[in-house]
Amino acid sequence: MRNLGFCRRRFLFAALGRIGNDAATKSLRQSLAKAPAKVRSAIAEGLVLCAERLQKEGRQQEAVELFDEVRKAEVPK
Repeated sequence: MRNLGFCRRRFLFAALGRIGNDAATKSLRQSLAKAPAKVRSAIAEGLVLCAERLQKEGRQQEAVELFDEVRKAEVPK
């Protein structure tokens, strides 16, 4: 992902969030920890989409944990 432009990375993270399956969530979680500050907000947005999907699937506890992880992350405002 390092070679992708900023706009493309934002699109990629949003797309992963819309996919929202366990593999996409794992990928976004790993990226949030390592990504440069300027793309963390896009990753966080993708993770919020994943958490919303978990809620819709009735996986409330997992959704809450994911929302908390995003809330605690160092994401630029």
